[in-house]
Amino acid sequence: MRQVAFVTLLLAWTVQARGATYVALGDSITSGTNAVTGVVFSDYSWAVGRKLERTFVKALGDRVDAVYSLAIPGAVSAILKAQAVLAENLKPDYVTIEIGANDYGWGLGHRVAPDVRWVVERLSRGEKKPKIFVGMIPDLEWLYKLGRGRRLCQLTHWLAPFFLKASDERRAEISRDIVASNEAILALADEFPNVFVVDTLDGVTLEPEDVSTVDCIHPSARGQQRIADAFIQVLEQSE
Repeated sequence: MRQVAFVTLLLAWTVQARGATYVALGDSITSGTNAVTGVVFSDYSWAVGRKLERTFVKALGDRVDAVYSLAIPGAVSAILKAQAVLAENLKPDYVTIEIGANDYGWGLGHRVAPDVRWVVERLSRGEKKPKIFVGMIPDLEWLYKLGRGRRLCQLTHWLAPFFLKASDERRAEISRDIVASNEAILALADEFPNVFVVDTLDGVTLEPEDVSTVDCIHPSARGQQRIADAFIQVLEQSE
């Protein structure tokens, strides 16, 4: 409820920024959830975290005066669409998107690519087209294999039925669907000159140290840094 109230208050505030505006959209990955125990989530967000050495907003530097994170833990791509409507009112110059893990964890993965396209089209329809950086959908099979022999991971993986409730055949099917969704997202960069796709948690081979010891699902602080570095690299290439 606090998050809803905060977002409502945020959008009720008309911002008169002198420079550019950056808006981060997504789910708990962007929120920095459980990267480190006992801290404010956003402190370790790859997008806006204060305690990471390198983040997307730090890479933007003095190019932006206004920064907003509308990412919500647990968000699916349908909620991403609502975030995009809010972001549109902020007239962003830079937008980052990381979404899809929750959708595939709860059997809603078929909606991710169409919803991301909807968001891109919505934010790109005006004269002022922001640079949009879209992260690929995480490789859930890798997380499953990492945690299946660890008791803590087995407990927390029940939060997403994909992990322990699915058969090997079903997980393989979902993995193929994730690949197909990522290909559809990647194709957006060919269609929209202001869209840049970032290979974060899909093609990059992560290590156990990149995953949270709190819940065995979210990125650790080191994992968040690796995501930040991937987004920063694409940002630099886009200039």
